[in-house]
Amino acid sequence: MDSRLGAWQVGDDANAGAVEFKVYLAAGPDPHITSLQVTGTFQLQLGQAYWDWTAAPALVKGPHPEGTLWTYTTPVQLNAEFYDRRLTRCRFETTSFDVRSEGEHRRCEKSS
Repeated sequence: MDSRLGAWQVGDDANAGAVEFKVYLAAGPDPHITSLQVTGTFQLQLGQAYWDWTAAPALVKGPHPEGTLWTYTTPVQLNAEFYDRRLTRCRFETTSFDVRSEGEHRRCEKSS
């Protein structure tokens, strides 16, 4: 696997750049994921509220020689800083789960 996974700034500008989020799933049994969304402190620069899971950007599913790669690239450049982020909503063919924060703890909830 030669790709950078997680969240990385795109481009060579030391002060700002679009950020690409990548999630890799190895080839094997199909988990039947229909969508993934990411949320975090970066959302303010997208014109959204921090941690707004209802407006969380969606990753796009694509093929990879060794499995599946889900990606999202911000449509605007973000200031070069550290941002908290996490996958927020994972939808499957039959159900979906939201990751909610409660202080230092995270929990998965079945969403409607």
